[in-house]
Amino acid sequence: MDFIPTIPVLAAFAAAALALTVTPGPDMTLFLGKAVTQGRAAGMAALLGASTGLLVHTTLAAVGLSALLAASATAFLVLKIVGALYLLWLAVEAIRHGSGLNLQQAASRGEPLVRVYLKGLGVNLLNPKIIMFFVTFLPQFVDAGDPDAAGKLLF
Repeated sequence: MDFIPTIPVLAAFAAAALALTVTPGPDMTLFLGKAVTQGRAAGMAALLGASTGLLVHTTLAAVGLSALLAASATAFLVLKIVGALYLLWLAVEAIRHGSGLNLQQAASRGEPLVRVYLKGLGVNLLNPKIIMFFVTFLPQFVDAGDPDAAGKLLF
């Protein structure tokens, strides 16, 4: 079981991950919003979509995308620019359209669960905080020369 990280590395990772997890982000907002307006099933569909997104991020990190971005300053710069442009677009859309939060209206126009799942997946895959977590934070806990590095990232 060489793919399991050592206890000190695992403890440091767990403490840091806990600190990052307790700060709510777009995923949590989506889960709560869907659960409140459409019920438990919609909240769970959003959660499942976001969990699928985490699986995609983990797989990409395990196959070396994080190493590629760490090795290529150009690729990392492109990722940062694309992320900044995405955040700018979100800000412009929020200013143009506002939140328009209306629980009565949202509850009456329930979305199909497949659409809620896809929304959860999209929010997770496009969340810059999660992308940066998998690109910069997670690889710190795995030695690049370790032959079991991919297994440790998946663990």
